[in-house]
Amino acid sequence: MTATAATAATTVATTVATTVATKMGNKGKVTSLLVFILLLKPAVAAGIPRSHGPGQWPGPTRARSSEVGESDSLVPVVSVPPGPDNLVHAIAYAKTLKKNENVSTVRIQLQPGLHTIEGHKPVQIQGPDLPTLVIEGGSVGSAVISGGVVVQGWEVREDMGAEGAIFEAPIPPQLNASDIGQRLQMWRMDDEDDSHGGGDDGIGIGAAGDAIHRARRLTLARSPVLHYTEATSSAIVFEGQDVSDNYYDMANVFLVLYERWTSMMNLITSVDWWSSTVFLSVPTFSTSDWDGGGSRYYVQNALEHLDEPDEFYIDALLGKILLFTKSVKDIPKRVVVAIPNQLITIEGNPTQPVRNVSFVNVSFAFTSVERECVISGCHGQGAADLTTAMVHLMYATDVHFHRCTFAHTGQYAVYLNTGTVNCSVTHSRMYDLGGGGLVVAGGMGHNISDNQITDGGWVWQMGMGVLTRSVNELTVTHNEVSFLRQTGISIGWTWGYGPGDSANIEVAYNHVHDIGLGFLSDMGCIYTLGHLPNTRIHHNLCQDVQSFGYGGWGYYLDEGGPVGRLSGSAYRLYGSK
Repeated sequence: MTATAATAATTVATTVATTVATKMGNKGKVTSLLVFILLLKPAVAAGIPRSHGPGQWPGPTRARSSEVGESDSLVPVVSVPPGPDNLVHAIAYAKTLKKNENVSTVRIQLQPGLHTIEGHKPVQIQGPDLPTLVIEGGSVGSAVISGGVVVQGWEVREDMGAEGAIFEAPIPPQLNASDIGQRLQMWRMDDEDDSHGGGDDGIGIGAAGDAIHRARRLTLARSPVLHYTEATSSAIVFEGQDVSDNYYDMANVFLVLYERWTSMMNLITSVDWWSSTVFLSVPTFSTSDWDGGGSRYYVQNALEHLDEPDEFYIDALLGKILLFTKSVKDIPKRVVVAIPNQLITIEGNPTQPVRNVSFVNVSFAFTSVERECVISGCHGQGAADLTTAMVHLMYATDVHFHRCTFAHTGQYAVYLNTGTVNCSVTHSRMYDLGGGGLVVAGGMGHNISDNQITDGGWVWQMGMGVLTRSVNELTVTHNEVSFLRQTGISIGWTWGYGPGDSANIEVAYNHVHDIGLGFLSDMGCIYTLGHLPNTRIHHNLCQDVQSFGYGGWGYYLDEGGPVGRLSGSAYRLYGSK
């Protein structure tokens, strides 16, 4: 400890001792006075201001009873500086406080900056030994839990004059080059433009949050949209020379194939040049007519298609990352890849659910793509085959996210899975989404309200703003859902006209606009499937639905209805392309 830190610690200790003596003098006794300072090693993230010095870290404070439900005791506060895995250590310390000091509630305050996840595993919040946790940032977005790693060591590989330039850098050691899910996304953070359609959100996001907000998603090297002439579930016939039989690193080149209401990634098994046939690794492609998928596809993750500014390619064979820029002067400074596919998991079990965890004013950024779904060609409705998300809950009760930001994901932002009860996401923002915003796939008593969900479908094009199934007592209100390639809000998950698996749902006062965007077909601002007893859908505003072919609706009541009440909404539709 430095002399400055030691002096500051002595000052804090003196202040605490004085406080204790005063309270004992006034009340005669102190029933529960828990005061501590936890110092964790600071770290400096590229491009992010250095964290406060040890002598400046905040000391213990009394939490308001409205925040923690206690009025007669001081709540311990853990002040956590930016750095790798410091949050993990803080949660572990909170557990020891409950065990050793019988503490019921701990506040964890994340200092401004990047709180990075080391390695491939998320922060795991689990176990019956957890106290009530309140994990807070400062100003909204200033504390960022991140799975991103900065790519360094850029050099010019090829200068093509007016056409642009290709830079190369070594693959960061944290990136597992054999995991294709980690090689499908990359972002630039070194330019000032706002490319997420929202501008300043008006809530002040701080230095780290501002850098994250400006991160611009780059494009994995790909061909233009092409059209096949014939197709089966396991092969397509291409035109002319649209597909090569000799791609570099052929085993990792894939096709993105459009179906009616979904698309799928399908790795190439082989190419028969003489018959112009591509054989697919997963023989489950659902061929489509001209008014559904339009016989469209494109080739992606092929070095041969690295030919446009802002395209990239990660060369797993040579350990290099390639980036096409506008010119040799357009030097990459802060380029980020994502390592883990989840940042936070809150998972209990059927007999011991995790209880009472809240995140307030925290940002989450950068997750990779779920490898297993790339390999298996996941193409279920709403990207429902995905099993991971940036934040994943299972067997969890009373878990809440308030005024949080979720950005730059490889799939969905939040997943409320089996056994979740009384959870909420409120007054939060989700953008630049690999899939959609939220999945609610079980449980009861959830509240999804006053959120902005926008700019999704970058990897899983069928991702939806809010996808629900097998849920009871759900509120989805006052959300803005926009700029997605599929449905805005989807309710229900049972085909047929018998009893359904969802009930008691309210979808109201939502503004859903600019969905479809001409990519997929068969969608609506609000979609229902199955019998939904006591469900009320009312006072929603739907604007600008643009499907590729058929099915661009406002309310889309699919098989199995009816719902309880459907009323009081307005529409402005563009219809099909």
